[in-house]
Amino acid sequence: MYGMLREYLHRLKYSPLLAVSLVISGCNSAKESYNYSDSTATNLINEKRQELLKSDEPFTVSPIEDDLRNKLIQTQNLLVKDPQYANSRTLEKPEHWQDELDLITTSEHQLHEVNLDNLTLNESLMIAAAHSRDYQKIKEVIFRAAMSLDMQREDFRNSYAGLYDTLLTSNQNPGSNRTGIDNSFTASATRKLKSGASLTGKIAFDITRILSTGKASSTGVSFDSSVNIPLLSGSGEHIVTEDLTQAERNLIYAIWDFEKIKRSLVVTTATSFLSVIQLQDKMVNAETNYRSAISSALRARRLAEAGRLPDNQVSQAVQRELDGRARWINSEKSYLSRLDSFKLSLGLPTDSEINLKRDILAKLSTDFKKTLNPKDVQQDYIKSEDDIKLIKPTRKGGGPYELTEKEAIELALSKRLDLQTRHSRVVDAQRKIIIARDKLDPKLNLVGGYKTGGSRSGAGAYADDIGPDFSHGIYTAGLDADLPWDKNSEMHSFRQSYLNLESALRNYQELEDTIKLQIRERLRSLIQNRQSFINQQNAVALAERRVDSTNLFLQAGRVAIRDLLDAQDDLVEAQDSLTSSIVSYRLSELAIQRGMGTLMVNDNGLVKEMYE
Repeated sequence: MYGMLREYLHRLKYSPLLAVSLVISGCNSAKESYNYSDSTATNLINEKRQELLKSDEPFTVSPIEDDLRNKLIQTQNLLVKDPQYANSRTLEKPEHWQDELDLITTSEHQLHEVNLDNLTLNESLMIAAAHSRDYQKIKEVIFRAAMSLDMQREDFRNSYAGLYDTLLTSNQNPGSNRTGIDNSFTASATRKLKSGASLTGKIAFDITRILSTGKASSTGVSFDSSVNIPLLSGSGEHIVTEDLTQAERNLIYAIWDFEKIKRSLVVTTATSFLSVIQLQDKMVNAETNYRSAISSALRARRLAEAGRLPDNQVSQAVQRELDGRARWINSEKSYLSRLDSFKLSLGLPTDSEINLKRDILAKLSTDFKKTLNPKDVQQDYIKSEDDIKLIKPTRKGGGPYELTEKEAIELALSKRLDLQTRHSRVVDAQRKIIIARDKLDPKLNLVGGYKTGGSRSGAGAYADDIGPDFSHGIYTAGLDADLPWDKNSEMHSFRQSYLNLESALRNYQELEDTIKLQIRERLRSLIQNRQSFINQQNAVALAERRVDSTNLFLQAGRVAIRDLLDAQDDLVEAQDSLTSSIVSYRLSELAIQRGMGTLMVNDNGLVKEMYE
């Protein structure tokens, strides 16, 4: 075997391509590196999501091809400082940028066509999932956690390395005038076992050749192996694999955080969407009220001219007209400001033109009338001869999410992923105590090795070739002890690990109590908002009747113009309050589902609610 190897080395020692071939063999292309990292991290994430969430949705951090923000900038001719900053693929290439670095890909996810002139809530959720900057940030956190996990796994895989060295030497001293070249190549393999043991094998090839005075040459081949087994500190699979275990836990936590962010994104987007609709409805009510105020002022002038109305009532009508205009202008400003904020939350330019579909309020109102206002709704009070007994609102007649406190809290404690994360952090802290305790022990390693063969360089060109002889190698074995007298740092770290455990436990307990607080408060909000909806329905009906009757009385001269103006203002206020109660109840439904951890959201932002 050695004879064949020596013949091969002799052939290579004249080849100027040896160094080039060895260097090239150790290179990875940019595309290979990018694709390896991308596919490895993505596969890890998909595997974990399937394991944890039973989700088959493919995960990607790549930007989507169907970039709505860029489309709006182009189609609506929006102002931008630099058009090339529309996305990372259109950026101008800096100096030294090479074509092989153009590796940014787009995801297969395509944003379905949306009607920006009549945007629905579902379409808004899809836009937010595709363009929200915070949403993309948390996805990148997951991706980085997956890469970290793979790097930790790398510690327990076979590791290969190669080193090539060529050196030209020229000795010009009298009597030793000699010029030669030394070539050496070393290949090594290392494997770390989960028990803590590490194995290393190395083979080295040396070729030395004199280029002057006889042109002598010689080759050398050596083999060297070693083993290192920790006996005290650093031994045991639970100690050695702690970083790997923590990296895997960090990926799990990042995936759970992503689910929490998705649910929060739904509630936040729905809140913004409905707030815009609410302000738009308020603006319409203000416009209607302003028109009524104008009509009332015109009527007051006509009646005053006919001597049927005093001047002070005309002034009241004109003043109410001015107030109506101010309210209309202010309501439009509030609506447009909230709409701009909503666009920003979706990741769209604030100067883009979009309009939201308003029929959601009518649909919610119809649905709530069916579910929240049954015939057997409880009384508000009981009148007796001596007293009035007030009746507190209860869950009776409530919607499907008005669960009992016990049911809602049990669901939350079992479903909330952030609580599961805090729970696991306590276990992490316990493991860290074990690791810190291990570092208090001295290091005592069992070491061993085997070496055969030899090397050649310089004057060795005149010696015979040398190769490995596995029947006459050199064996070594022994103990390697590290007995530091000063363990102050390790002792402090050990004590600190207990503080970290107490901190992690307090964080878990705090979140558990906070969840109970949130559930109790949101259940109360559901009842409160349901009562508000029922009350405001009655208030609007009453205000409408009041406006109609006051109009008739005014025509008959039985009331003052101020009575009609007050009735109109009360109607607008009741209509605004009804809209507010509808929005509040719907948001309370989403909030309680998020609080219980039962709101299911896919990666496109679409929602599956608990009772759908």
